[in-house]
Amino acid sequence: MNPDYAVFLHVGCLTEPWCVRLNLTRMTDRSIVAEWEHVVDPQNLLPAITQILDAAIDQLTTGLKLSPANAGGELQPPVGPQLPEYFIGLEKTLTIACASEAPDSKSFLYQERAILDSLLHLCVAEPRNAPARLLLLSAFNWESKRRPDIVQEYRTHLERLTRECPLAEPINAMAEKALATIVERCRRSLDGGDRHQLPLNQL
Repeated sequence: MNPDYAVFLHVGCLTEPWCVRLNLTRMTDRSIVAEWEHVVDPQNLLPAITQILDAAIDQLTTGLKLSPANAGGELQPPVGPQLPEYFIGLEKTLTIACASEAPDSKSFLYQERAILDSLLHLCVAEPRNAPARLLLLSAFNWESKRRPDIVQEYRTHLERLTRECPLAEPINAMAEKALATIVERCRRSLDGGDRHQLPLNQL
């Protein structure tokens, strides 16, 4: 993946309030198209996250001369206190994805069950939210490539969530297909003897 542009974020948290600096960078020549910053109260992250999102969209549309598209209601991320958890979940899922692609995947990631638990808890708190559910399935999809034995432990929970809390169509069909793919990959891996045995301190 070679993006044309990237948004870089730096958090200064040595003192309170925190200072968040962002810049929009053109990757071809690493030139900065726009930069801005926000003051963040670490005890109340939600207002700052909302402000940062709105400012980032404004900077992207202005700096790149884009026209923002309105996402459908079913594609809106969680709101309220679950919004920070959703963004933390994005980072956690990226961590699992990187670990799955790392040459030495057995030693890259720790406490992965805690990561998966937090993503599952987010979906329980927001059972009809499509972005939260798709993020959960993305994390389990990546994890199934490196630790199908761990994913298998969650199969009942994932199937129950899918069955009892269906999403709006056509997203629900996509979610069901993604889960079926994950389950089948785990079945093939475990039936074929591809079982990862890690020391307890790496689980």
